[in-house]
Amino acid sequence: MNVPIFFSPSFLSFYDSAINPVIPNDAQEVSAEVRDSVLSKTHSGNFVLAYDASGAPVAALPAPLTLEATRQALTAEATATRWEIETNGITLANGLVFKTGVEHRTRVDQVISDMETEGELDVDFKAASGWVTLALTDVKELRRAMSRHVRGCFTAERQHHEAIAALKTMADAHSYDLSAGWPDPGAAAGSPET
Repeated sequence: MNVPIFFSPSFLSFYDSAINPVIPNDAQEVSAEVRDSVLSKTHSGNFVLAYDASGAPVAALPAPLTLEATRQALTAEATATRWEIETNGITLANGLVFKTGVEHRTRVDQVISDMETEGELDVDFKAASGWVTLALTDVKELRRAMSRHVRGCFTAERQHHEAIAALKTMADAHSYDLSAGWPDPGAAAGSPET
């Protein structure tokens, strides 16, 4: 028994009338052979599902990205890279690792405020690398190191955004190195004493 198969250009989908009770209005009947041929090409990854002028399904080469679309993708990737490096943390010269996300920087600011208000000389602090006792001067140096790291991340992101905006050709865009120019999370100046 041959069950009618339909293709809808507006939804870019095939419909089997035996399992799809609702078929879009623009759908046209196609053979199982046409469906299977088109889908086998699209599954290779080299083609996308499309339709021709009559609305019939075809396997087509994907439209090439424009330089502007490639710039936008690179810019988004630069921003994502900045966020990852910015929040992943820093390693101080003494080997202590501290996370640097907004909530971690806020916590350090709160610790400084509390220590100054309460006259505390030192505080137990849970670093990403484990527990440590820090003096107020150590916590302030940690905050400076975090701030330098975050500022460096934003500076690098801006430099990437400006360089990406200046790309003139697709070849330039394809060879652009997003891994260059970011701050080294292990190069944070200063080290709270432990």
